[in-house]
Amino acid sequence: MALQDRNAHKDAAFIRKLITSGAIATIVAVDKDEIQFVFKPRFNFRLTDAFFSCKAIAVANAELRACIVKELSVIGAPQFGAAGAVTFTIEALEQLDAGVYTAVGVTAAQAFGHVAQIAASSWGVFTVQIDGAQAITTKPGSLSMAYLTEEDAIKNAPAPDALNGLVGVLTMEIGAGGPFICATTNTNNAMVDSFNTIDRGGHPIAAPVLATQSDLQATRATRLKVAGVGNLIGEADDSIAITARSTGNATFSDGFATAEFRKTPAQGEGVEASTGLSRPFVP
Repeated sequence: MALQDRNAHKDAAFIRKLITSGAIATIVAVDKDEIQFVFKPRFNFRLTDAFFSCKAIAVANAELRACIVKELSVIGAPQFGAAGAVTFTIEALEQLDAGVYTAVGVTAAQAFGHVAQIAASSWGVFTVQIDGAQAITTKPGSLSMAYLTEEDAIKNAPAPDALNGLVGVLTMEIGAGGPFICATTNTNNAMVDSFNTIDRGGHPIAAPVLATQSDLQATRATRLKVAGVGNLIGEADDSIAITARSTGNATFSDGFATAEFRKTPAQGEGVEASTGLSRPFVP
């Protein structure tokens, strides 16, 4: 069954705009989301699709992504890693602060700023946030977590504090040897069955190693709402970013990435009163 915006006809044809990055030659940074383009529409918008065209990709696979970035938040999706300590690691990242990209190096030992715990055979969740001085802190779903599934845990990820932006969401699955106790249990302890960085959403494009002309599309169908794809609706102060990452310095020949977006709400769309933004639903 097709998904559409509330009150918008399923065949509605909205005016869309395209923004394209400059030529992407080589992704120098490994294990980091490298900014290719940032654009602020200055009106409420929906990110509808992303495309990538290149002649060749050599050496390594790459991922390009069109995503929405809020003020003080991180651009892209830095990955979290377990460590042989009560801390965890965070990849190098770029933060959008008053229209300026602020680089933050690799965090080798990020502490949990609370004594929360995750029960045995359960999931826990932490929001990782960053302020304007680039101080990174964590917020648990609660001080005593026992979510039955990862989906339940993600639904309970708290919003960042005031004057903080989002770095990402961390989930942990604890086995029968639990509980996991923050600041006491090593994050690579055998009881930790899963230590996951939750995808930030947007429209990702997987670019494999190819030797011929390639035209890649993120969603394969420009629909009003794509099942399973989040982070698609932006407000007037938000930006659209195109990022690229590689696990081995991918080299492109004539590579260009394009993000497609449109104004929302548009004629015929419903409006959610508290935000002024359209809300998707299944008719």
